[in-house]
Amino acid sequence: MKKTYTLRELGLDEAMLASEHARPSVEIVKKLQQRKHESYIVGGAVRDLLLGISPKDYDVATSATPEEIRRIFRRGARIIGRRFRLVHVRQGRAMVEVSTFRRRTPKAETETVGGLQADNTYGSPAQDALRRDMTINALMLDPVAKTVIDHVRGIDDIRDRLLRVIGDPATRYDEDPVRMIRILRLAAKLNCEVEPAALRAIAPAADKLEVISSSRLFEEFKKTVNSGAAYKAFELMRKNKLMHAAMPDGEKLRREQLQFVRDALRSNDEKFNGGGRNSLSVLLACMYWSLVAPRWREACAGGEESTDLLYEMAAEAGLNRNQWVTRMVKSHIMNIWEYQYRFERIIKDGRKVRFRPDSYEVKKALELFELRVRHGEVPAEDKATLDQALAVDAADVPRKRPRRRRPRRRAAAAE
Repeated sequence: MKKTYTLRELGLDEAMLASEHARPSVEIVKKLQQRKHESYIVGGAVRDLLLGISPKDYDVATSATPEEIRRIFRRGARIIGRRFRLVHVRQGRAMVEVSTFRRRTPKAETETVGGLQADNTYGSPAQDALRRDMTINALMLDPVAKTVIDHVRGIDDIRDRLLRVIGDPATRYDEDPVRMIRILRLAAKLNCEVEPAALRAIAPAADKLEVISSSRLFEEFKKTVNSGAAYKAFELMRKNKLMHAAMPDGEKLRREQLQFVRDALRSNDEKFNGGGRNSLSVLLACMYWSLVAPRWREACAGGEESTDLLYEMAAEAGLNRNQWVTRMVKSHIMNIWEYQYRFERIIKDGRKVRFRPDSYEVKKALELFELRVRHGEVPAEDKATLDQALAVDAADVPRKRPRRRRPRRRAAAAE
């Protein structure tokens, strides 16, 4: 049943619509409405405003087709997408995502792309709300009328801080298995509960993630790492049998290994929430290290550690079987691991530092090394020895000399 609330009823300040981030989308909605197209700000922006969070993006949904949107905004509009055609509209310096209202299409009538149903069947605002994943993501804000329209009891769920799937959870997960990761990430990030039916349907559908394209999984996990609540999100994934999607052998972690992973996730969140820059490579290097640490300790004790052994252990830990981790990220992980070997050689053999201790790649490697120290894998005195070596030798490591450009040859004088 459709319900309409004023911004005042919901405790929202109208001044927020004049903010720098909201203004471009508000102007687009106004222009579309002037052309007699029903249009709203939709999705996560409305949800976040109601939860007291500053939205990153203000997406727009409208009754206008992509072609009509492009005609209205002309050169400032570009149609993109295959599975889900939408329009990027430039408004000043901002780029706003504008989509056409759609309705759910029976699975038999749709094409599947990367484990996801293609969906370009247009519909009404109510149908568009019903096809969205969760009730709290289906709210529509009219910045002209200063109202919020609710077709799915999303306002009640916002007030109860409840994540409710629209429709039958098992069916919705079958349509797009990534919804399982997304609902757990939002539960962690927004500090909300997941409705019991939606939670129960996750474990039986966990294997459906195997058909999802690696690029989509990469984006979902990158968002999770940068959510500020990665620790809680991964705990929810582990409890609901989705950990294998992040790490193929993640379900087999022993107690001490699991604690290492948890501490890596906590450090990741502390850094992000403190305004620092997170690195997916560092987090994965730490998480996978938990699987190889016992063998590495044995190798170090017997003087058999080597970079070749690190690559062998990476294969045994399932890093190569993890399809969503890109080659570049895997390369960064191995680089971080190789520095662990170099640190060991500096500590044990007193080798001279042959790298810039203040470089970004060394700082990333030190994050893993410090985590190893906290877990007692590396003695604290070894950390002190390494710190001293890095401090003493840092000034002696030559920086790369800037390339000298050849002077331009003078053009021959015209005769």
